[in-house]
Amino acid sequence: NRPLAEACRFVHNDAKLMNERARNDIILLARGLEMLNARAQNDVAFLSSEFLKMDVRAREDTEKIDNDVKERAQRLRHIAFILKSKAQISLKTAADKHWNDGALEADLKRADVAAKKRALEDSLMALELVKSIHEMMVRKMKNNSVQNASRITVEKNGRTFDLIPGKVSPDRIAAIE
Repeated sequence: NRPLAEACRFVHNDAKLMNERARNDIILLARGLEMLNARAQNDVAFLSSEFLKMDVRAREDTEKIDNDVKERAQRLRHIAFILKSKAQISLKTAADKHWNDGALEADLKRADVAAKKRALEDSLMALELVKSIHEMMVRKMKNNSVQNASRITVEKNGRTFDLIPGKVSPDRIAAIE
């Protein structure tokens, strides 16, 4: 039994040594894990602060770009206003020159010619009406028959109007006049 007791003692001593080594290794691992955890926390904090700095910088850049775009748009509006004003001045100058070059007189002459033309057309129509009435009365006098009734036609602007079919009486002539 003695060798067995010594073997057990050696095993027990080895187990104690192993147990102590395992404890030391676990303590070292725990310390290593704590150091890694602290380093990871520091890295996460650093990354978070860098992301916040980048976010702030991006916001500032965005605001700067927005302000630049607004300023450029304002400048473009101002340029457009100036160009519009110049165009209006040029147009007014051209219109004034047009009127000064005798355009008003030419327009008045054109309007006068158009009015005279309309007056001549109306006079011609009235003359044709009188002529038509006269011809009909002459025919009536020649052919005193009621069966030979004719019509008075008036033409204006390419249209023909039959005004009085049948017999011509003084009342109808008065109505036409």
